[in-house]
Amino acid sequence: MRLRGKSSPPASAGSTLQRVLRELGVDHIMKRHAIWSAWDQVVGDQVAAHTHPEFLSGQCLFVTVDQPTWLHHLGFLKGQILENIHQWLGSDEIGEIRFRLGTLPPREESPRTAAAKPHSTEPSPAVLQEIESCLSSPLPAALETVLRRVLAKDLGRKETDQHR
Repeated sequence: MRLRGKSSPPASAGSTLQRVLRELGVDHIMKRHAIWSAWDQVVGDQVAAHTHPEFLSGQCLFVTVDQPTWLHHLGFLKGQILENIHQWLGSDEIGEIRFRLGTLPPREESPRTAAAKPHSTEPSPAVLQEIESCLSSPLPAALETVLRRVLAKDLGRKETDQHR
């Protein structure tokens, strides 16, 4: 049977996933996780030692800063940090950063360091192969990193459940 009209090329897995996440209303969670987990790489170790991303409100990222001198200094770096976030996310959905003075959580309990810690068990070769096949289409780097973690955790659980 032949379909009428012009055929369009298939959508990439990355664009389809982004659309589905947006439709489900959870794309902001993925963005937040991507920023939190990569904060040290996005801003650099020195800035990360004095800052902590707190929350997203619309297109505004609120960041806590531990010292008044750093708060002042970050005002000058705001444009560069925003540009780094755009590159990391692969989009310019974060339109503004607001810095505010406050107390940072302890580094070892911080979500950004907790997210960066490796899982206690490495995924099996079968799980790693399945992850690679799921991510064979080009995705923004931040989304791919988050998806790798989610897939490893989910597929690892399924694999453990099957062995019980």
